[in-house]
Amino acid sequence: MHGLRQYQVEAVNAVFEKLRSTKESTLAVLPTGAGKSHIISVLAGESAANGKRVLILQHRKELITQNMIKLQTAYPDLSVSALSAGLGQSDPGGDVLFAGVQTAASARFVESAEGDTKEFNHDLGHRDLILIDEAHRVPQIGGQFHDIFQQYPNARRVGVTATPYRTGFGSISGSDRQFDSIAYSAGMRGLCSEGYLCGFISRGAEAEIDLSSVGYSRGEFNASEAEEAAEKVVSQGVDEILSLAFDRRHIIVFASGVAHAQSVAFEFNERGVPAACVIGDMPAEWREEEIRRFKRGEARVLVNCSVLCEGFDSPWVDCVALMRATISPGLFVQMCGRGSRPLNGKSNCLLLDFGGNFGRHGFVEDVDGSNYDKSAADTVKGEPVTKVCPGPLCRAIVACAARTCPDCGHEFPKPKPKVSSGATKAGEARQTYLVNDMEFELWDRKETHSMKVTYGLGGYSDLSTWVCLEHKGFARQKAVEWWQQHSDHPCPSTVNEALAHISEIGIRQPIEVDVVKKDGEQWPRLENYKFSDDPELITTFGIPDEELPF
Repeated sequence: MHGLRQYQVEAVNAVFEKLRSTKESTLAVLPTGAGKSHIISVLAGESAANGKRVLILQHRKELITQNMIKLQTAYPDLSVSALSAGLGQSDPGGDVLFAGVQTAASARFVESAEGDTKEFNHDLGHRDLILIDEAHRVPQIGGQFHDIFQQYPNARRVGVTATPYRTGFGSISGSDRQFDSIAYSAGMRGLCSEGYLCGFISRGAEAEIDLSSVGYSRGEFNASEAEEAAEKVVSQGVDEILSLAFDRRHIIVFASGVAHAQSVAFEFNERGVPAACVIGDMPAEWREEEIRRFKRGEARVLVNCSVLCEGFDSPWVDCVALMRATISPGLFVQMCGRGSRPLNGKSNCLLLDFGGNFGRHGFVEDVDGSNYDKSAADTVKGEPVTKVCPGPLCRAIVACAARTCPDCGHEFPKPKPKVSSGATKAGEARQTYLVNDMEFELWDRKETHSMKVTYGLGGYSDLSTWVCLEHKGFARQKAVEWWQQHSDHPCPSTVNEALAHISEIGIRQPIEVDVVKKDGEQWPRLENYKFSDDPELITTFGIPDEELPF
């Protein structure tokens, strides 16, 4: 199918199957660097080749140009046109129409006998299918996207995104959300392990931005206060980048503001390291020339302020420095994803965090923002999910449960036990039991599997918990929390990966666990796993007798 990778073929087939079998609007979710534009091209091309008229909505003129070229190369016989004020193109007649969102939604109010009525400036003609790139930009209600959708109430809608969630709102799919369902989802960790994406090395900076006096505004850190805090560590931060990324040739820096970006670029250039700088209000031709300098290798560093978060395609990037903090899981993933594209000779991408972003969101391969339906303050005040190794010249970012650093062997001090009154809450019975053994098995339930973990408890019957590694939202969040308690390694994206890890490397067995029975609940639950300083690693599995291989 036009040279697509296997997972891209699966994505296309899953979307078409969803369109055939339901009336739902749906999503294809793939990580940054996984080739979403190729999937859009095939969805549009195959639909148009079968007589459907397609509208592709994109928010940047550069993306329109890139994706038009890809579509016309793959389907040279199709009628393709563009509607974009930024490109100076206003031909809405193609069977496949690429349109800028602002241009397509532009309208005017016309006086009539019934009062002022809204008339759109452009007639886009009949459309059977609307494809939305970067679909996480679609708000729940109102706005330009919905103005366009209302013109085509019978058109099918398909969104493509790497981050199917919005800060303060959570998932964009499901009942009463922007899209009804997710037709296909590919995890970043799985594509990295298969070689389709570049793996990451993550380091926490010593010159971390002090956010203690920074407030919040509209679900994010206050921009001016965050920039002021970041300005205090510019010189130290640039020195640290050059130290930790000494062997990296294409470094992207995400700055906290325009003035901060310019300060960072200045410090690099002062040290004899050529640095380009792109900011939002820069003339387009200047910005494009700075990006070309970086891609040609004339500038080793490309500093930007909110310009390269989406749509920037450069597989040469081998280091991403986050000299800014964000509460948005989507923005965090998008920034890190600039280094995810593979390239011959590029073994990994180095991620440098100056804003405490990994502690806030976790490893980029595991981020699931579908549960981020809470306030900015609640997000920031939550328990960190990673920590930074203080070992000399290390600074590796590791899971909070790690006892030793997998990179340098540094041993973390034993965590102080949490103070508890020991009192049982009203309506629950709680008792602590010794854990004698653990068993693991695949719990097969149609499309989405879970890992069944059975704890053998001294003085109590065996109890099981289900670790929902392949689920979304809250269930996935709880699975990641369970894994981080039981392993120092990043959380797998599938049950099979988890079982393979347990078989080959092992997993920590707790020494004790609380069994909790609450009023109104049929089954007891397991809480408060306790581990020894040197926990035993378990590598056994529970295998039904009829499945024994002899």
